[in-house]
Amino acid sequence: MARFQGHPIEDAIVILIGGLYFVSLLTKASWLVTLGGIMFMIFLPTFLFGRKVEIRGDRIVLKFECPPFFPKIEVSPGDIVEIIDLEQAEEVPPIKYYKKALGFTLLWLLVGFTGLIEKPEWAFVWAGWIYWGIIGFLTLIFPKKLRKQGAIVLLSFSVIVSYVLYLLNVSLYPFYIFLGFILVLSYLTDLREKAIILVTEKGTYFIYSIDYKELVELLKTIGRLSSGGPNVQTA
Repeated sequence: MARFQGHPIEDAIVILIGGLYFVSLLTKASWLVTLGGIMFMIFLPTFLFGRKVEIRGDRIVLKFECPPFFPKIEVSPGDIVEIIDLEQAEEVPPIKYYKKALGFTLLWLLVGFTGLIEKPEWAFVWAGWIYWGIIGFLTLIFPKKLRKQGAIVLLSFSVIVSYVLYLLNVSLYPFYIFLGFILVLSYLTDLREKAIILVTEKGTYFIYSIDYKELVELLKTIGRLSSGGPNVQTA
């Protein structure tokens, strides 16, 4: 099932949770960590499987199923400015269309490395923040044609994280290099999600699916709905 990314509510949730964790680390206010953790667990289903893409009539509907009361976004064919199929447009860096991801990445890394310094006993939690931030950013920086270079950066970053943990006397520091190898393998194979970018007058949205055929069918449907068809970039 295809899912989407780019709704303003998602951005607000991410910033709020990251901000709570970061402020809690600076102020030693443990209740903020608790609040951030509660919010993360509440919205985890939203990020994992709570976003759905539908075609209703002549409109593309981006809606939340969990929770269902978040406002949906409806995109008509006339709203579409450009569509980029990232599996075909191998030289297109997705960050070109999603520059705000840089801010999110900096927030994840800031929380992660601050957490490692302030609370190294929670190393696994903070490493999760770091890897979450860097993997998402690498997929936006390196287009398909340069994925091997992205894998090298990811593995190098894993070594840096492991070295920081070593300096902080975290006994399991070699595990994070091994974790980096696992993430690199996933990054390089077809186990990852495929994506198209939908650039509209209302905003820019990423649509993901493990099944590339599902995205191809969606592109065909959008083409049929559009008079003359949107500009679909494939190279």
